[in-house]
Amino acid sequence: MPQGHLDRLSALDASFLTNESASTHMHVGGILIFEGPPPAYDELAEHVRSRLSLVPRFRQKLVVPPFGTGRPLWSDDETFNLSYHVRHSALPTPGTEEQLRLLGGRIYSQQLDRSKPLWELWMVQGLEGDRFALVTKTHHAMVDGVSGVDIATVLFDLTRDVSAPTEPDDWVADHAPSDAEMLVIGAGEAISFPGRAIGRIAGAIQHPNRTAHQIAESVEALGEVASAFADPAPDVPLNEEIG
Repeated sequence: MPQGHLDRLSALDASFLTNESASTHMHVGGILIFEGPPPAYDELAEHVRSRLSLVPRFRQKLVVPPFGTGRPLWSDDETFNLSYHVRHSALPTPGTEEQLRLLGGRIYSQQLDRSKPLWELWMVQGLEGDRFALVTKTHHAMVDGVSGVDIATVLFDLTRDVSAPTEPDDWVADHAPSDAEMLVIGAGEAISFPGRAIGRIAGAIQHPNRTAHQIAESVEALGEVASAFADPAPDVPLNEEIG
């Protein structure tokens, strides 16, 4: 799944950034529990590194155009440091699942640093019953932008035979764009917009039934949004400010 340099976030992906607040974090993740002893940290980190070519977005960070001239873009992180994203922790004795849940709560209560690629992977050892856990944490803008592909989906194999990455990892970061470059990109997109709009109009005329269906779906979606504002979520513990 190659990703082009300086991909712009879609409107939906950008909305996950805009809607994020101190009490509404927009990252997703999960806790995976494994039987047996944990791998050494260096072994896990090297395994993650070997799979990053399959998820190029995980070595990219957000860059924001100057003067609000467009939605943020994904750009290679020239200072990418895998050890920042792959982390190691341990539970105190006796290492119960309740202790693991508490640790997960602390991990998920912290927002991701937007100056770096928006993901973390924690290896947690010391879980009772000779087990360990992996805690994944990825921003929704990143996961949704690559059709739900998360780092955890490429770490595991379906057979006992270890499969090598499909491509050699000879990654070298492209340079970060300057403000001037981002302004030029934004200007080029603005110039091409009328042509894209005309193409959409022509397509609507040629396929009226499909267009009518899309309009109906859009109206229905707007109705759902309006009803959500009219009848907001109830006041329950899940809506409290995160501590």
